[in-house]
Amino acid sequence: MQPPACLDGTIKRQTGIFTALTDELAVSINAHSKNTNQEAKAITKAIIKSAKKAIPRGVRKNYRPYWTEELEEFENEVNVARKEVEEHPSVVNNVNLKRKTAKLHKATIRTQRQGWQEKTASLNMEKDGNKLWRLIESLSGSEGKATQIALEKDGNLVTVKATANLLIKQYAAVSNIEVDPERKIQTRKNTH
Repeated sequence: MQPPACLDGTIKRQTGIFTALTDELAVSINAHSKNTNQEAKAITKAIIKSAKKAIPRGVRKNYRPYWTEELEEFENEVNVARKEVEEHPSVVNNVNLKRKTAKLHKATIRTQRQGWQEKTASLNMEKDGNKLWRLIESLSGSEGKATQIALEKDGNLVTVKATANLLIKQYAAVSNIEVDPERKIQTRKNTH
């Protein structure tokens, strides 16, 4: 199947960028090294780096809405520390890796919680009732979804099912308000 004419130029341009970047990065790889694993890793890294720069990304399966540049930096630090441990194993390098991994984990949980708080704070039961129920269904594992949202209660992380139950209790407590009888009648008329 041929791409539409309007995309043909874009595809050719992106292919050219990918080819140029891959060629540029491949030149620096020592193909005569005795360590085949390092050569393979270097080639793979060059291809992935070129692809990230040249190939546009849209909807991704592993999309993480809470991911930030700060987390990206922490993850890069962990990768550098992991590489250092692999190349030069020592207690100091191992401790450094564990410290950086813990820092990334802590920051990830913090940003996940911030995202969760922003999402739940923006829900409006009058307008977004369906969004709330979809959120609760995804938390409880309905519809085959396996969303992981980290919540903490009394210093412990809670399971997905318990997270949904906590949300329901919290939302019920916050949204339990008296509605004027005239407003109830008006709302019923608008929904029918």
